[in-house]
Amino acid sequence: MVKKYALIKDFVKNRKIKVKYIDINCFSAILIIVNIIYKVPAYKIIIRRLTMTKRLFVLLISLTIFSASSLFADWVVPASSLPQKARSFIQQVYPGVQIWKVERDDGKFEVSLSNGSKIDFMPNGEWVNIDGEYNPVPMNVLPPAVANTIKKTYPQAMVVDVEKEWGNFKIKLNNMMELYVSSNGQLMGQQFDD
Repeated sequence: MVKKYALIKDFVKNRKIKVKYIDINCFSAILIIVNIIYKVPAYKIIIRRLTMTKRLFVLLISLTIFSASSLFADWVVPASSLPQKARSFIQQVYPGVQIWKVERDDGKFEVSLSNGSKIDFMPNGEWVNIDGEYNPVPMNVLPPAVANTIKKTYPQAMVVDVEKEWGNFKIKLNNMMELYVSSNGQLMGQQFDD
């Protein structure tokens, strides 16, 4: 690293080209200095060829990055790979709606439906999040105590997003309010969702 900066410093300081072997990663900096300051063609700089071990190291690093990035990607899987509990939940809550896409991410399933809704399922088939995409989420997905609390608090509002959080529910309404309700129906908090 020090050699590279010393080489650039020598270029600027001495105002003449020193033909040296340099690494490929500082090549662009050298070309800029040569072309702008010295007005000398860049082909006079000799680039040290990478050795076989450096080539293998670069290949290994690039393969590692590629494989790591593919591990974190969502995989599109057929609807038949959903647990039976999840499929029966979709048929019960959204009758007549088709499953458009199922993605598997880290064991969880992300399901997109033909009405625009999205549902996230755990590997055991239990739902975690239902996003209606500004379409109403059916109230029968919630426990009766939670549904009654929502109806009492905002009787005209519709639920557009429900998320389970440690046994409690985070509920977004179409009036831009966000409610936090415990599983026994107690309203724990609310805020305006901008």
